[in-house]
Amino acid sequence: MGKAKLLYYVLFIPHVVIAGLTLWGLAQAGAMADPGANLVQILVFSSLIVAVDPVAVCLH
Repeated sequence: MGKAKLLYYVLFIPHVVIAGLTLWGLAQAGAMADPGANLVQILVFSSLIVAVDPVAVCLH
């Protein structure tokens, strides 16, 4: 297995799930404003954030 696949399976997928479920849980608990999105939409948003955030951090 190549390094890219290893990073994808070991890092990307769990981080998407953790970030998405955290955002969804905070919205359900009333700790933040209701985003008006369901769980699938929040997971899609978290996949974008998880994929882009390391690039932004590396550029600084």
